[in-house]
Amino acid sequence: VTALTLENGAATGLTYTTLDGQSHTASAKAEVILAAGALATPKLMMLSGLGPAAHLVEVGIPVIRDMPAVGRDLQDHVAAPLYALTRKPISLLGEDRGFTALRH
Repeated sequence: VTALTLENGAATGLTYTTLDGQSHTASAKAEVILAAGALATPKLMMLSGLGPAAHLVEVGIPVIRDMPAVGRDLQDHVAAPLYALTRKPISLLGEDRGFTALRH
């Protein structure tokens, strides 16, 4: 998903790009529920012109609606798991033993 489609300030659909690089638009029959996660939701809103007006103008995005709270309290907690073999067993709170290890 690359952007929301907005009409009269309300989301009516979205624009997305397929793996072959083609851009498409999908329209909702009733309503759009944006649930793209903690990082992508504010990003999509801002790319669509919904967010802090000063920042949107600064990066060249036309402002649809000034929404200062969008992305304001964003805390980046992206995790990058690292897996490695060790000579001795190393555990963080027993995460490598028993049923708990099955999640990993």
